[in-house]
Amino acid sequence: QGIQGIQGITGNAGNAGAQGKQGADGNFGGATFEYKFTTATVGNNTNITSGKLGFNNSNVTSATQLFIDDLDGGDTATDIQNFLTTIDASTSTIKGHFRISNKLDADDFALFTISAASGQDTFWTVTCAHVTGSATSFSNNEDIIITFARTGDKGDIGVQGHQGFQGHQ
Repeated sequence: QGIQGIQGITGNAGNAGAQGKQGADGNFGGATFEYKFTTATVGNNTNITSGKLGFNNSNVTSATQLFIDDLDGGDTATDIQNFLTTIDASTSTIKGHFRISNKLDADDFALFTISAASGQDTFWTVTCAHVTGSATSFSNNEDIIITFARTGDKGDIGVQGHQGFQGHQ
C-alpha cells in the first residue's frame, strides 16, 4: 500500500440562499385557554358546565356578561380562578380585555373590555363590553380559545400645579 496523498484545497463558499417567506401574524397576546362555546343564553344564577363559556345575549356584539367555568376545556382542565382574580384586582376602570376566537380560525373573533369579574361556586361572571370583531355568534359546542390580557393598575395622582397669577379687573 502506498502513502496517503496530501489534502486538496478547500472549495469556495456557495452563494447565500433566497430569503424565506414572512411568517403569519401572531394572535392576540395574553393568557389563552381552550373552551367550548354554549349558545344557551346564560343568566347570573346559571352554573356553566366544566370546560364551557357563554354570554348573556345570543348576539355576541350585544353581550354585557361572560359566564365562564373555573376549569377550561383543555387536556389538563386548567383552573383559571387565580388568573381571573388578578384581572379583577386591577385598579383601572378597564381591568383588561379578552378575545374569543374559533380555535382553528383566528379571523373569526370578538374582542371585549373587562370592567369587573366575580367568582361564584364553580364559574365566573365577567362584566364586559364588545369592542370589535368579525363574529356575531359562535356555534353550540364550537371549539374556541379565549385570551385574557390584564390592564395595569391606575397610576398615582400627580402633584398639584402652582397657583396661577391674579387676573386683571
